[in-house]
Amino acid sequence: SSGINAEWPLRPGEKENRELEKKREFKASYPHVLFEEPFVPEKDSRYCKVEEFNLHSDKRGEERRKFDQELLEQGQMLERELENEGMEREKRKKKKVPTATLR
Repeated sequence: SSGINAEWPLRPGEKENRELEKKREFKASYPHVLFEEPFVPEKDSRYCKVEEFNLHSDKRGEERRKFDQELLEQGQMLERELENEGMEREKRKKKKVPTATLR
């Protein structure tokens, strides 16, 4: 036959190169995923138990409110003490009546 045989005569290693090229070719497959229903996990109530919990931020917030209240009370007490001291000083000054000295 006068037809040209592509497989014969090949150089050594050429057959392996052609096989590698065929493997490297991109071949799109059927996109069956586009037409299937999406995966939906089963909801099992045995594993989803809701338990009560306490957040550290809640506890810390309560401690901070108490601290702020104590700080405010201390500030008010200090202010009252300063007012009382000021009033006592005024009383002492009034008691010390300047005596006129004659020369």
